[in-house]
Amino acid sequence: MVISQDSLSRDAGSIVLFAHLFNEINSQGEYDFYISGLNENQNFGYKNWRMVRDQFIRWNIDLDFCYITDAAKVYKEGSWKDGDFDRVRSKILLEREINICEPDLIIMLGAKPLNLLKKKLKYSSIVEKGETISVKGIECVMSPFITGQGPTQRNYKKRLDIASEIIRSRVVAHPLVVYQHLLVERLAGGIDVCAAVRFNVQECAVFHVDKTLQGTAGIVGLEGYLLFYPLAALFGNSLQRQLVF
Repeated sequence: MVISQDSLSRDAGSIVLFAHLFNEINSQGEYDFYISGLNENQNFGYKNWRMVRDQFIRWNIDLDFCYITDAAKVYKEGSWKDGDFDRVRSKILLEREINICEPDLIIMLGAKPLNLLKKKLKYSSIVEKGETISVKGIECVMSPFITGQGPTQRNYKKRLDIASEIIRSRVVAHPLVVYQHLLVERLAGGIDVCAAVRFNVQECAVFHVDKTLQGTAGIVGLEGYLLFYPLAALFGNSLQRQLVF
């Protein structure tokens, strides 16, 4: 379970609003086409959207089984313009969501979820010490907010690294294998691609892909990483498969 911040904030609220696209969209072109029919208040930039999705993938979160919500989403009557949210009712609603989801782990993005659920605790102290807390018996990890002004904050990278180490140690690995050190070489005519990849730090595989084929097969390209199901499970005895770089 991931708890973002404020459902009225364009960057925070948009994480929840656009999260349903994480497993559906694979390119900026597809994303731009989708948001072209929305008004400006619903627009969440591709860069920020991709930043969130990529970070969730780095945390090994299975996006098919991740509940994402906001901390502040119940507002006092007539307060939409000034954003005066109802703290008491927001807390009750969030706790009910936790009860329904029964998550294995809760990831809190930024200080607002912590301030709502555990007001007496200091966010900066917890996130920098790499501590976790318990909410309704469920372990919670503090992470800095990963879009908007979050990455500009002091000690952002340090805090994110600390949070990431904890999260990855708690999240059960999705049946995706992380293939590192991707080497891609285009052969004659730029049609074929031969990729040599090292995975699990122990093994090496070489596979051949027909570049003329379209579509993907559970494959996600991510900043020097290539994620996809194990070769044997995905390809069977054949190492030929659709792939888009």
